[in-house]
Amino acid sequence: LTYSRVKSFGGGGAVGLDYLWNNSTLADRGQSIAIGLEYRQEKYRPIRDFIRDAIKFDLSANYQRELNQSLRINASANYLKRYGFDDSLRTFSVGASYVWNKFILSSTARYSSGFGRDSEIGFFVSLTRRIGSRTNVTSNYDSSSRTGSLGIRKFPENELDSFGYSADLRRERDETSFRGDVAYRGNRYDARVDIDQQSAGGTLNGDTVISGRIQSGLAIANGRFAVG
Repeated sequence: LTYSRVKSFGGGGAVGLDYLWNNSTLADRGQSIAIGLEYRQEKYRPIRDFIRDAIKFDLSANYQRELNQSLRINASANYLKRYGFDDSLRTFSVGASYVWNKFILSSTARYSSGFGRDSEIGFFVSLTRRIGSRTNVTSNYDSSSRTGSLGIRKFPENELDSFGYSADLRRERDETSFRGDVAYRGNRYDARVDIDQQSAGGTLNGDTVISGRIQSGLAIANGRFAVG
């Protein structure tokens, strides 16, 4: 139960309820059920939201079950009502993931309708190849946005002097873009470089944005000064 008040807008309250049941630690083939319910008054505005989202009622449910060591299924549903709209948004999805050797194949079929939009049926499919314990190569396709991507990611080790990187080539409708980064975790500092190559005319001829960051710290203890 929460209450917020904005000087130029007014005040309002919200009430929410969450339920989670999970027996994955007690059974060989675990399953879980999660249900969330929230109601907001029209003038309620969370502190974290700079733009009012006008949510009135939000109900969601999710079910997951592990059929065996390789196959997992899931289903979810969501009902959303907003202030200022006569109808509501309704979404449903069912999916499955299958693990075979070093490959993970997952797919999801979804349906959505409401807020003045036509009913939409789409699917999402993803294939991941694990390389070692910290590197993945992933390709996926989303039919709703007509977006396909191919990427690789290496997570840094949980120790000093370790590198991590990622690269992602994305095709959305008729536009192509690329994003990548390299990160280093050292003893006295952390460093990261990001690159973002935008699309222009369907090819990688748009603006290129490169950014870098170095993070460290200063400490003084017992009259001694240190960096890191």
